[in-house]
Amino acid sequence: MTLTSSATVKAAAFKSGYNPSALASASFTNTITNTIPPASYYVGKNGSDSYSCTQARSSSTPKLTINAGLACIGTNAGAGANQIVEVASGTYVEQIYNNLPTGTSWNAPFTLRAKAGDTVTIKATSNFNLYLGNNVDYFSTVEGFVLDGTNVINTQVFITTSSFVRLKNLQIINTNGSIGIYIDPYAHDIEVLDSKIHDGNFDCTLATPPCPQGTGYPIYLAGHNNLIQGNEIYNAPTFGIHVYSAHPEKPDNNIINRNIVRNVSTLGGSTGGIIIASSGNGNIVSNNLIYNNNSFGIQIALGATNTKVFNNTVYGNAETGIMNWYSNVTGTVIKNNIAWNNRAGQITDQTGNGTTVISNNLTSDPKFVNPTSNNFRVQSGSLAIDTGVNLWSEGVNTDFNAVPRPQICCYDIGAYEQ
Repeated sequence: MTLTSSATVKAAAFKSGYNPSALASASFTNTITNTIPPASYYVGKNGSDSYSCTQARSSSTPKLTINAGLACIGTNAGAGANQIVEVASGTYVEQIYNNLPTGTSWNAPFTLRAKAGDTVTIKATSNFNLYLGNNVDYFSTVEGFVLDGTNVINTQVFITTSSFVRLKNLQIINTNGSIGIYIDPYAHDIEVLDSKIHDGNFDCTLATPPCPQGTGYPIYLAGHNNLIQGNEIYNAPTFGIHVYSAHPEKPDNNIINRNIVRNVSTLGGSTGGIIIASSGNGNIVSNNLIYNNNSFGIQIALGATNTKVFNNTVYGNAETGIMNWYSNVTGTVIKNNIAWNNRAGQITDQTGNGTTVISNNLTSDPKFVNPTSNNFRVQSGSLAIDTGVNLWSEGVNTDFNAVPRPQICCYDIGAYEQ
């Protein structure tokens, strides 16, 4: 028996053939304490980069800069396995550029983290706040930071020709350069988890070279086999999550799950909450809340193939809720979605090639609890309850809150399982 939380366990035993009422019994309490592992090296505003790396193993004598803390481990392959650099409260005006240590697997990763409970801001005055490249399998986590792009002229987080990076519990704010997070066509197995990405000009004209459309995105995903999950994206001028590549390598097999995308597309036009495009194949958009955007909710366009749009709630967008268009878009499957009160229509297929599957969606009033307060759960008696198709084989076995599907007999429609 394995215990994963505190519990009182009663044990009973009796010899075979004896009356079970005559048994020996006992009880014991097992208490498991969840602790944060200590850091290997510390960084803090009370520190000095003249302290040795041995001294920086104590939080009372930390390094002063993040880069000095990272240098205690170095960039030799696997040097960061099971190592942690912890950064205490303050604003660090420095760029992390190709010097993140690497782990050897997700069982032995490297972690760069903000101290729990502290506000730790990285605010570079350069092209990037975080740049990772060099064709490296990182097995590294960056966690808990505020990344402030006020003085960044290109992209806040730029990941190229790299893999196995986990960005977790970040706040990416004031993106005045082009993009919040860019994952390039040759990057894969990148995870963006439980983060907030919002506000800024997203001005591509500041980049070198400037991007032609003039305006960037919170997330630009051009790589393959990546996970975008549990994030909240808002206050951006065009797309919230932009899946696109102009390179031979295409954005295939990405999962966009359990995100909130709201109040984007402030410039209007043919933009929206999420777009899957550019011949990307096998992408899954599931369990997202996409609402109050000033254009489309979800778009599938420009040669995308075998896109799966499952169990999303798409509400109150200025254009069509879910738009599947262009004749070279094939194999789209749209199931178990609520699309309601979108100004230009709910779910539309304009491909004209007969390969789209649309079923078990709800495009009439779903009886939300309180959409004006962004409560998109449904009331008792809603047609969304128990009317969805089973998507277990597609990997959609939980809802927006990671509640298992189904709860009773059948899948519910929309992002929530009642």
